[in-house]
Amino acid sequence: MLLQPLEKVLSYSINGRKRLVFILTDGEVSEGDQVITTIKKNSSKTQVFPIGIGSGVSIAQINGMATAGKGISLLINQRGDM
Repeated sequence: MLLQPLEKVLSYSINGRKRLVFILTDGEVSEGDQVITTIKKNSSKTQVFPIGIGSGVSIAQINGMATAGKGISLLINQRGDM
């Protein structure tokens, strides 16, 4: 359930500035394609940095969000290694 909060954040005015969004996830993104589409649609004003935590994270999903949002992704495993 990431799409609705993401859309809410993206709806706020940023007065011509670039918005930086950090997404923390354990990999349970049920509407993944819609999240990536929404990020890409807003990428001219918003840069996205997804951080995946744990072993259940979809690397493809995290990297897709980072690519769409012109940011970088970070994965943290269960031992805390980055």
